[in-house]
Amino acid sequence: GNFFNILLCLTRCFKFYRFQPRLAIINKTMETCFSDLYHFLLMFITFLFGFAVMSNVLFGPQLHQFSTLQESLMTGWMMMNGASLNYMQLAYVDGSMAAVFFVSFMFLVFIILLNVLLAILVDSYALAKDATVEEFGGEEDNIPSLAGDMATIVRHSFSWGGISNTVLLQAVKHLLEHEEEQATVEQIFQCIPEKVRNRNNITHDKILKNGGLHLVEEGEEQDEEHIEAMLDPDLNEILAEGGVGSDVKELLRKMDEMILENKQLRKRIDNEVASGRIARVKSD
Repeated sequence: GNFFNILLCLTRCFKFYRFQPRLAIINKTMETCFSDLYHFLLMFITFLFGFAVMSNVLFGPQLHQFSTLQESLMTGWMMMNGASLNYMQLAYVDGSMAAVFFVSFMFLVFIILLNVLLAILVDSYALAKDATVEEFGGEEDNIPSLAGDMATIVRHSFSWGGISNTVLLQAVKHLLEHEEEQATVEQIFQCIPEKVRNRNNITHDKILKNGGLHLVEEGEEQDEEHIEAMLDPDLNEILAEGGVGSDVKELLRKMDEMILENKQLRKRIDNEVASGRIARVKSD
């Protein structure tokens, strides 16, 4: 009874791991490969059982590891997983049939079937990972990691004196209902009912101390887009003409790289906001 309880608890871990996107890839892998996997298992069990019956009939009367059908199945399972088998014992019982049994088992089960199983799992994992990447804007770096989630939890835990998450989420929910993806601290402050503000002594500073907010300077995105519009269309043309010195070329390359990094960061922030992990505001 205890064995099955522990096994059930281990199986339920797959359900609990769904909260984290990178861990959930394993769940999606199992869901994706389920159809191919149970068809494969039908063929695999057929071959394994067939070789177990064959070995029991050929070598069972003389060798203990094949004396019963159960022992033959266990020996075949161990052989499939790389356990060594004393081939000389098989040859001593029946040399010609030992060669046929050993070669056919290793080729059909150990080489073909095991590699087919690996191919099914690898392909399903690739599909599950691609689907997860698409959910987060097509960039693998946008997928939240477990370390990043733990850092967020730590940041929330040590944000003493800040506004509570419950109050903040209610204010953010009110903003989202009015299709406000970005807001100033003053707008968040005004969305909190006056009674709540007075009871909890909520101020602008307390709102800023909450670890779930991502603060950007007002006008930062507009300035970045303005620079991007000026630089990107002309960068390749300037470099191709060779009309600038090597130092200027290097500076332009660095600026272009910085703009690309900012794009990726902005996309990641948008995904975080959409998933409800953070609330994005502009400071006054």
